[in-house]
Amino acid sequence: MRTHETLIHEGVFVGFLAAAMMLLRESSGMGEEALWFLLAAVVVNAILLRTRRWSPAFASSISITANSLLIAWIVEATGGGSSLFWPLFLLPLYTTGLAHPAITLAVAALHAAMLASFHLDASMLEFAIKAGFLLVSAWTIARGANRERAAIGDA
Repeated sequence: MRTHETLIHEGVFVGFLAAAMMLLRESSGMGEEALWFLLAAVVVNAILLRTRRWSPAFASSISITANSLLIAWIVEATGGGSSLFWPLFLLPLYTTGLAHPAITLAVAALHAAMLASFHLDASMLEFAIKAGFLLVSAWTIARGANRERAAIGDA
């Protein structure tokens, strides 16, 4: 049975995918790659939703990894360091915060490392701002998740 948290997360993910598709549709030459990204994201997440009931921790770990790689793929395909899709890296951070708050900052650091690979020829200041945003967001997500877990545990 799906929980309220899962439904919210699925809705947010589908909403971000729809927004990404709308933006990608406007990009020149991105039609086919955007469809592959969407297809891969939908298939991976549909499979993971089916496996979640057997092992939620394993499914969420695979979800974090798969979605991070899919987002890295779309960032690379839409311009690397100059891509406007780098904020999609927040989606796996929310999954991490809900499932494994203790490692949220580590996942953000890995996302920052992925961003660094796209910024080898771009501005270091731009990379520092993006990485800082991801790290501060991860800290905020983890802090909120830990507070919520503590409140539920105390109730």
